[in-house]
Amino acid sequence: MSAASEARLRSEQALVSALIQDPIAVGPIALASSVRSSDVGNVWFQQMYAALIEDSLWNHPYVTRAAPSDRVSTVCHMLYARLRTRMQALSDDARAEANAAAAEVELASRTAEFAYRQAEEARGEAEWFMDNAPGSSLVSEAKAWEEQAWARASISVDAAQEAVHRRDVLERRAASLEKTVRSERAWTAAWESMWKIASPEHGAEPAYGGYYARQVLEHGIAHRAHQIGEELMGRLHAPGTSVAQQLADIRAAVEELTEQQVRTGHVEPIWPTAAVADLEQPERWEALRTEGQVLISLMAHPDQLTHSNAAGLHPRDMSRPEHAYLLAAVIEERNVGLGMDPYQLTHQAWAAAARDGVPLDQGYVYNMAMNARHPELTVGGPSPEQLARVAHDQAPTLIALSVQRHAATVIAQMNSQLRNGMAPGAVLTSMRNGLAHAAEQAHRHPQALADPVTAHQAAAR
Repeated sequence: MSAASEARLRSEQALVSALIQDPIAVGPIALASSVRSSDVGNVWFQQMYAALIEDSLWNHPYVTRAAPSDRVSTVCHMLYARLRTRMQALSDDARAEANAAAAEVELASRTAEFAYRQAEEARGEAEWFMDNAPGSSLVSEAKAWEEQAWARASISVDAAQEAVHRRDVLERRAASLEKTVRSERAWTAAWESMWKIASPEHGAEPAYGGYYARQVLEHGIAHRAHQIGEELMGRLHAPGTSVAQQLADIRAAVEELTEQQVRTGHVEPIWPTAAVADLEQPERWEALRTEGQVLISLMAHPDQLTHSNAAGLHPRDMSRPEHAYLLAAVIEERNVGLGMDPYQLTHQAWAAAARDGVPLDQGYVYNMAMNARHPELTVGGPSPEQLARVAHDQAPTLIALSVQRHAATVIAQMNSQLRNGMAPGAVLTSMRNGLAHAAEQAHRHPQALADPVTAHQAAAR
């Protein structure tokens, strides 16, 4: 168990101990603290806290009217009975979730199998046209249909794999709870532990109930912030998710973080700021080939910077420093009306990087600029017609990748801050600001303001 996990467990035990020993005094403090049972990580302490506070055992007439000498015993007996009911209900709910997830796996598997058969049929159709009517215009249509069919099949397989993973997680949880509920040893241990933490010798000091509640709250908020980050990353990279849906997911995460921050007693205003943490695996987010093609297209046809999707590109959308500084130089050259001279572009990119203390491969930058000046020398490169549209066509992809990269950086920064002991309230503020900045960046995508459902359906067709 990590130090943070042990500290969280101790604070939960202390809060429950204080509630059992002096429910009349500590109960109102727990209510005022905004602590929820979901803030408690240990399942036993979670259900004990829920029974005491959310089920109002702390001010039950049997408890309030009991003699002070008998109050702890009364609380323990009532709590144990309620605990039996709550744990069984928790186990039943977990089993229902696992069964529903299993049904989702069956549906997702059938969908993936159907999509795969469609893709195989599309492949056969495309091959037939190529063999029997190679000069027909239907060949390109058949190939396009095949690409779409395989894209849908890939999305369906990814969705099925996600469903299997979720089912397995829920199945393990349900099996664990069912085993726990059936174990008399577990219930004996729970009874003994309850009496132990209810004793003055081994329990917490009720006078510090407010302090314990604050600790549990902060641990719970930190855990929820981590969950929000993990859930957001899963949604942002879900197969078939549109940019509009990604933007909606980012906004929902910001709202959830705001709701969590309200429980700390204050809410800082949102100031959209770029995250500064480095990703542990930045290569995962690189789209170097696409970035290079876009830059060459822009240098060869800079008018795209004002009359196409490429107008929304920013240097920070590039994952490689050479690409970022070269794009900044291209934008500057376009703004002042210069002619995209390879020497000038290379010098501008190098000078800007030097001012920032960033090492730059000048030869790489110069070669890219020369490739744009003489695209006919590039073997296997795009045709002149394609080159004039590459930046326009690929800019939305780079913007979407940039938003995903920024969101991942925000979440990596949040995890680092939590590990380093930053106060959860400050972490929430930083995370909200970073995600707000990601949402601002997403607005540059041409489909960012589309209806999420419509955009998702369009992507699936």
